[in-house]
Amino acid sequence: IQIGLNLDLIQVIGNRSILADLRQPILTKAELEEENVNKAAIAGMQVSDLMTTKNTAPPILVSLISVKNRETIIGSVIVGVAIDEEILNQIRGDTPIHLVIFEKSHISSSTLPISDSNWQPPTPDTPPTYIEIAGNGYFAKTVKLGTITDVITIVMLNPSTPLEQAEEKLFSRLWFFTVLGGILGLLLCFF
Repeated sequence: IQIGLNLDLIQVIGNRSILADLRQPILTKAELEEENVNKAAIAGMQVSDLMTTKNTAPPILVSLISVKNRETIIGSVIVGVAIDEEILNQIRGDTPIHLVIFEKSHISSSTLPISDSNWQPPTPDTPPTYIEIAGNGYFAKTVKLGTITDVITIVMLNPSTPLEQAEEKLFSRLWFFTVLGGILGLLLCFF
């Protein structure tokens, strides 16, 4: 099941303890911050959320599925996929937009190589902001993700180059038509 569905994590929880914990190599050494997720699973919540790790492993998109008998919740299954560069590239597709995932205050996954480890994104409540990374301009918008854990933000970086090129074309054409209008005006005055 795990390989067929491309899952990086499957956990089975019963009687408030983990009965099975199956992981792909990307998550074998990951220390999961799973307190809130386990509480939600035991409570019978059926949600999808992002789970963070205590070490350098990428965050995990998890779904909680309750296992019930006729009257009560007897356990739950947690399935998840690691959100790494490969997944981010699949999400962005052929668009020029780059995605950067922050866990707390550090970059955990990114489609754009960011050499400045101290770079911090704009706050989620601000409108898109112009920023420069490695000499390239981007419009950045930060969004908080998750319902159970509130420590993951994703930054969408849209390159400003196409807008700057369109601006240059607009001003060059505007200049051309202004000069042409001036020349036509002068010609009409003298003839």
